[in-house]
Amino acid sequence: MTYAGATSKLDPSDLARLTSHGFQVKHDGAYCVISTDAAGRIVRLTSRSGKEHDRSDCADLLGLPTGLPDSAIVGELEAQTERSIAARSARGYPLVHLFDIATWRGCPVAGEPYRTRNSLLHRWQAMAELGEVPRVDWWRTDRQGMAHDDRGRYVRPVPRDLRRLPITRTVYGQSAARELLDQVAAADGEGIVAVRLDAPMGARSAKVKLKFSDALDCVVIAAQGGVAYVEHRRGKFTVAAGSKALAGLTTGCIVEVTHEGWYQSGLPRFPRIVRVRSDLPGMLAS
Repeated sequence: MTYAGATSKLDPSDLARLTSHGFQVKHDGAYCVISTDAAGRIVRLTSRSGKEHDRSDCADLLGLPTGLPDSAIVGELEAQTERSIAARSARGYPLVHLFDIATWRGCPVAGEPYRTRNSLLHRWQAMAELGEVPRVDWWRTDRQGMAHDDRGRYVRPVPRDLRRLPITRTVYGQSAARELLDQVAAADGEGIVAVRLDAPMGARSAKVKLKFSDALDCVVIAAQGGVAYVEHRRGKFTVAAGSKALAGLTTGCIVEVTHEGWYQSGLPRFPRIVRVRSDLPGMLAS
């Protein structure tokens, strides 16, 4: 299936030029395609490569009634990353943050503009919340008005495990994007995704992500084969180096390393060397 996630990164200075975009919160986790059967139950959760997610990550979701039969919904499953695993552990169950849909009730919609696909997700959620989803054989309402499935378990018309990501947009500059970015930063979030509203799924630069990053100076201990082993006051770690950065590396030199926050171990997330600090010869890493 066509990949529905962000394919490139965005610099904050580029926000002003995104006049045909909407903006969503970027959630940490594993890319996930949810497939439902004719009764609207979740039968499969697959990764970007098409491989099924490990049952330990999605056992609570398999068999879950959604009220949306024969569909393929795309989202971010709380799994495989330190931050998302901590979130699901604290809550007691995993979420899938839904941001796109490829098949709607048996009809392929990946070729439709994003505004159409997002509207379908919104419509499904609204109909379910109002109890207006088509009646199928997986749930019924008892005398108290409570819904339960054909196995006798109580259910919700909209599963608590599936949450559609809202999208925000403004026609007056980029104040909405900036405000969303500030809110995510204050909550120590991942970043935001800018979505081109007129683009079909998988179109070039249809979705771009802006993730928060920081930089630190490190001392090179060793460098070989496109990676370097460096030291910072928080510890020693291996970091990727681009060909240009690698060309100037020598043992003992200072390099600038960008990263996207910290693991609980105290090491940086997704570190990468961006340049040699030739202006800091002989200095210790800060």
